[in-house]
Amino acid sequence: MATISQGFPLLNGRQMPAIGLGSWQSKPGDVEKAVEEAIDAGYRHIDTAWAYQNEAEIGRAVQKKIKDGVVKREDLFIVSKLFGLQAAENSVAAVIKACQDSVQNLGVGALDLYLNHGPFGIPKDPTGKSIWPGMAEGKPQFCNYDHALIWKGLEACVDKGLTKAIGLSNYNSKQIQAVWDTARIKPANLQVECHAYLQQKKLFEFCKEKGMTFTAYAPLGSPGKPMRYSGKPLTPILENPHLLKIAKNHSKTAAQVSLRWFTQRGIIVIPKSINPGRIRQNLDIFDFQLTSEEMAEIATLDCNGRFFVFDGYEKEPWYPYNEEY
Repeated sequence: MATISQGFPLLNGRQMPAIGLGSWQSKPGDVEKAVEEAIDAGYRHIDTAWAYQNEAEIGRAVQKKIKDGVVKREDLFIVSKLFGLQAAENSVAAVIKACQDSVQNLGVGALDLYLNHGPFGIPKDPTGKSIWPGMAEGKPQFCNYDHALIWKGLEACVDKGLTKAIGLSNYNSKQIQAVWDTARIKPANLQVECHAYLQQKKLFEFCKEKGMTFTAYAPLGSPGKPMRYSGKPLTPILENPHLLKIAKNHSKTAAQVSLRWFTQRGIIVIPKSINPGRIRQNLDIFDFQLTSEEMAEIATLDCNGRFFVFDGYEKEPWYPYNEEY
């Protein structure tokens, strides 16, 4: 069984696998089985976050596969993320504690990559009932976020051996630059929403020029979630006739064509699935090549449509989507 050796180099010289398993919104019980299935299938990149509340379950699956001799820890690339609530007190110590919590939850030693999950702080819910205070009432709350200080905390996590690399998620180019300008350890990766309808061409090139790897979450869209888009109604990404036509040319699925399109551009993908068949199918994308004409055809589908817009945060000073890219 072939594992995925194709990857892209980080600033620290390590390789980040081109495809990983996403785990957002995977239900308790499902995600552990999905990670075991993924590792058996050949995945070596697992993406999670403290906010997903599934780190411990993912850790159990990884530990089991290591114990069973299926994989070695050094062959895996584990990503987790700092949540705004964890760093709300704006201190280096809070960031270190958050990273320690993720490392302990996962139980697999140092992380390979630790990302700041977003560019705004979230205050703690005084009731302790939610990690998104006010969200259920349609009035999400945020708090001041000292980005330079938070980044120093992430750098301290590298210094302490808690993670091998650090990066950002849901940041725009100006926010990345602000962090970059004061960083002692530069951001190694950016993770953002990216798919055929939101291709992030300018943001990708911005990161590429800095040597940052680029990860697409929701690379196949987000079924069941409405897309924010000002144009005419669109078909779901995986039902798009252009992708279906190209898929037929290669005896592949629209999902496989979409994922291959990303990796040929130099973008890492983390499709989420708990279905064993689709987990394996999403990995089976390196035995064919899209032509330059097919790549160009998919490029025409871009319409700046977003599934994830952080409703209620639009007036926050660090809201990331008020900029072009």
